[in-house]
Amino acid sequence: MPRQKPLASATFARLAELQLESSPIGYRLLGLLGHLRLWAATVALLFGSGSALALDDLVTQRGVLVDPTGTLTVEQVAQRTDFRPVTGPVSRGYTTAATWLRIEVAPTLQGTVVVVVQPAYLDDLRLYSPREPATQPTGFLLTGTVASLLTGIGADSLNTAGATDALSAEWLEQRSGDQIALSAKPLKSVYPTFIVPSRPDRPTVHYLRLQTTSVSLLHVKALSLTDQMAFDTAIHSAVSAYVGLILVLAGFAFVCWRITRDRIWALDSAFQVVTVLFTLSVMGIGGRYWFAEWPAAADLSTSVMSVSQLAIAGWFFWRLFAAYGAPGWTTWVYRGSLLLFPVMVGLIWLGDPRTAVSINSNLILLQTLVGMVIIWFVPIQDRIQRVLLRFVYISLTVYLLYFILPLLGLAKPTEFNLYPALGSNLFSGLMVQAVLWRRTHLQIRERNTLRLQLEASKQSTQYEAARRAESANLLGMLVHEIKNPLASIAIASKTLSKALPADATPSGMASMPEQQLRFIQNAVQGIDAVLERCVDADRLEQGALRVQTQPHDVAQLLGDWVSTEPDAQRIRLSLSAPLPAEVDAPLLCLMVRNLLNNALKYSPEGSEVWLTLAPTGNDEAGNAKSGRTGDEQTRRPGFLLKVANAVGKAGVPDPERLFQKYYRAPHAQRQTGTGLGLYWVHGVAQLLGGWVAHRFVAGDPLPVVFELWLPAVPAEGVSALEDSI
Repeated sequence: MPRQKPLASATFARLAELQLESSPIGYRLLGLLGHLRLWAATVALLFGSGSALALDDLVTQRGVLVDPTGTLTVEQVAQRTDFRPVTGPVSRGYTTAATWLRIEVAPTLQGTVVVVVQPAYLDDLRLYSPREPATQPTGFLLTGTVASLLTGIGADSLNTAGATDALSAEWLEQRSGDQIALSAKPLKSVYPTFIVPSRPDRPTVHYLRLQTTSVSLLHVKALSLTDQMAFDTAIHSAVSAYVGLILVLAGFAFVCWRITRDRIWALDSAFQVVTVLFTLSVMGIGGRYWFAEWPAAADLSTSVMSVSQLAIAGWFFWRLFAAYGAPGWTTWVYRGSLLLFPVMVGLIWLGDPRTAVSINSNLILLQTLVGMVIIWFVPIQDRIQRVLLRFVYISLTVYLLYFILPLLGLAKPTEFNLYPALGSNLFSGLMVQAVLWRRTHLQIRERNTLRLQLEASKQSTQYEAARRAESANLLGMLVHEIKNPLASIAIASKTLSKALPADATPSGMASMPEQQLRFIQNAVQGIDAVLERCVDADRLEQGALRVQTQPHDVAQLLGDWVSTEPDAQRIRLSLSAPLPAEVDAPLLCLMVRNLLNNALKYSPEGSEVWLTLAPTGNDEAGNAKSGRTGDEQTRRPGFLLKVANAVGKAGVPDPERLFQKYYRAPHAQRQTGTGLGLYWVHGVAQLLGGWVAHRFVAGDPLPVVFELWLPAVPAEGVSALEDSI
């Protein structure tokens, strides 16, 4: 029964089918992507509804004044005439100076007016309102008399702890900010708020003082109590939707990590979780609900979450670019952010969060700008991933330049600059997950391809093993069936040879029957040698060749073997005796005889063949071996055999094909052979940890030289091979 597709549009589902190739893992991830789309629609709806709120801002004029020493009093500030007019948010970057904002509230019949200050993470805010005379015009509401404001509002919304009546005879002070406990604030809200007097007949002027360890950025509105409550509700809804979406991204990344075990997904999930905590901190949710009576903890958490988010982001992009094969020098800025993380946390702990957060903001901008450069050096083969990553960094660069430069005091801010990280976090989170999803899809497809190739390889191996077993059985049967008639022919020819009369021909000359019998015997020996080589080659390929080494004097072995050769009179020996070594005598004998038979067969008739033996150590044998000086194999003690002969009618063999299976020189076809002798010698030499090579020495009387090097002790792995056979 086919798997049911997740809830998604037909186009999206069809695209997924084409991309995922019906992968079960793909369908599981695709279901989460469908939920992401629903969350995105919800967030857009809530943010759209929040931005559509009809809020009547009662502030008619704003002016800003900088107090570099932070020592001016409200009386002194009220006398100043050098306030600089502003129309929107005020940003002065990271500074220790105090910022004074003069606001003028329009006449209103609303009764209670609430001054709302954004953002929520400002430390020390103080609002000074003029104290009115005891005899007031009709309709005037004095904020110092908070009891008169409780009518119709409710004790849960307002409290009297934020008002200070004893400041002076002219001014009333209220305090707020994330260093003030919730119980000491005029209004229980996620933002710093103040209740101010209003008049129906003329504007009122108030002075707001800001001094903070974070960025000096603030925006002030004066709202009616009804508008303020609606604004607060909209902010709660938007933050809830935003956090919900980020949590879905975190959950999606976590599931991907659980399925794929790719650590980059785990880092992305961790980044999204930290983003949630950072969002709740900077939006005032943590100070409102978690640290209501521990303002120092709320302030500390905001700073720590800010630098933690950058550290996780640096770690994530470092590993992502490394996974794509980016040069190491391109990721130094991301690794640097990890090294600076404990430094920034230490600054926060020591009471200097301003420096830590300032370094953090500069690192964010630096990482983005450097990422713009890095992305062009990353060798991403897939075009979709390459385009997505470049689009992400180009967009983030433009975005952050627009949002962060005002935070550093380098450009004029707008209301959108109050929370720059929220938009960039959401955008980068969605886009990066799109990149990771594409990367995961390609990995799944590659893994499936490799799995199919592995299965095909296993089937091919099984088929080849079965074919080789069948071939070995057939070869064994043929050898048995052929050797029996050959033995009969050999015995019959020897019997006939003995039965011929001794004086049938002149002395020293063989009769015609003798010549024919000798030809038969040579043919039988040739066929028998062909069969033996076929059997030896098959045993080598089947891994059925046993190696049993014992201590021997190699020089003595060679002398004994050569003396029994039919053409021993043509072989000249140059032996270095004694030469002790652990060798498999039968195998070594077959190897030497193959080399000697090859030299005797393809050299001019009656010419000499030289066999030399010499010990080796370090890289002496390697120097003799063409193109392999200092080979690791020849650094061990061993011995080198050389077989040299003159060039015969067959000519010089092709050195590139000489040790290939069944190879024979074009002019060697007149000689009996299989092309398996040198192939077998080459295979056995490798099995024993040695090598065999051929070289042609032009101008030398014996230019055709074969060299065989073997270690004096068995090569590592030979004993293991014996055990496995």
